[in-house]
Amino acid sequence: MKGTFISKSLFWVFITALFLGFLWLFKAVLMPFILGFAVAYLLNPVIFKLEKIKLTRKPASL
Repeated sequence: MKGTFISKSLFWVFITALFLGFLWLFKAVLMPFILGFAVAYLLNPVIFKLEKIKLTRKPASL
């Protein structure tokens, strides 16, 4: 039981370190995507309000 807990813990520490290393390595490539997702998430309520006043999604997003 104890060995299983330690091996699972080491596995998740390794996966987390691998994921953080991936993020650090590709941070220059990923940053525009992260900013784009943030802008889209923040402007989504505005688009919904414009759709309520009978403006379609395409012109509302422009």
